[in-house]
Amino acid sequence: MVTFCEGISNFLGSADLSDFTITCGGHKWPVHRLCLSLHSSVLAKACNGDFKARYLEGQQKTYDFSEYPKETVAALVRYLYNFDYEVHGEEHGQRMCFHVALAIMADKVPKAFDDHEEGIFADMRQYDIPGLKTLATEKFQATVDETQHAAELAEVAIVAYGAEAATKDICKAIATQLVKHESSLPGREEGEPIETVLQDYPQLAVEIIKLMRPKVSEYPRPPECVEKIYTCPMGCGAKLKAYIPNNKGDYTCPKCGQDRWGQNWARCVQSS
Repeated sequence: MVTFCEGISNFLGSADLSDFTITCGGHKWPVHRLCLSLHSSVLAKACNGDFKARYLEGQQKTYDFSEYPKETVAALVRYLYNFDYEVHGEEHGQRMCFHVALAIMADKVPKAFDDHEEGIFADMRQYDIPGLKTLATEKFQATVDETQHAAELAEVAIVAYGAEAATKDICKAIATQLVKHESSLPGREEGEPIETVLQDYPQLAVEIIKLMRPKVSEYPRPPECVEKIYTCPMGCGAKLKAYIPNNKGDYTCPKCGQDRWGQNWARCVQSS
C-alpha cells in the first residue's frame, strides 16, 4: 500500500498519462481521471461528463475551480496525489480558516443536490472527499490549541458556523477553545469579537453553554446534604422534599407560610 501511494505521488503535476485538467483562473494542473474518481464521487461524475452544467467537464476534459482561491485548489490537487497538503497563510487565523475551507470543500454533497440538473452544480461547493475532510479536521484540531487571540477564533468561527453541517467537529473544537480561554467570552477582556459572532451564530452560544454547564454527577452532595421528606411542624399537613440544616435559621412552610427553626423541621422527617 505504501509503495502504491508513493507511486501515485510521482504523477503530481506530471503530464505523463494525464487525461484531464483542473483549472483555476490562469493556473492549470494536469491530473488523471482515475485518481480524481478514486477520491471523489462528484469529481468522478465530472470526469465522465455526467453533469450538464456550465463547465462541460466531460467534453472538454477540464474542470474549472475558479470560484476558489488558487491556494485552496493547489492543496486539493496535492492531496489527491500525496494524501496530504501544505498549509497556506501567514497568520495563525488564516491557517485555521484554510483547514476549515478544505473541510467544507471535501464534505459530502447534500442528497437534495445529488442530481444532474443544469444550474444546480454551478453553485455546488462540496466534493465528497472523506479522506480530505478527515485530514483537514484533524489538522484544525491540532492547530486551534495554539490560538492566542479572540479575534482569530472569531474569524474562523464565522467560516465554520457558516457551513455548520460540514464542520460539526470543528465547531465543537472552537467552542471548547473559547471555554478554555474565558477572557475571549463576551463581557471579558477580549470578548468583543466573539460577542459579534454569537449574535450572528447563536448555535455557538449554545455549544459554549453546554460545555460550561457543570455535570451534577461529577459533584455529588455529601451524605449530610441529601434531600429528605419533611412534614410541616405546624401540622398543616404539607410535605416537601428538601435539604434543611438543623442549625441555620428559619425555614418557611410553602403551604401555611409559618417559619420554624431547622431543628423543628428535623423532628418531622419522614422515615424512609
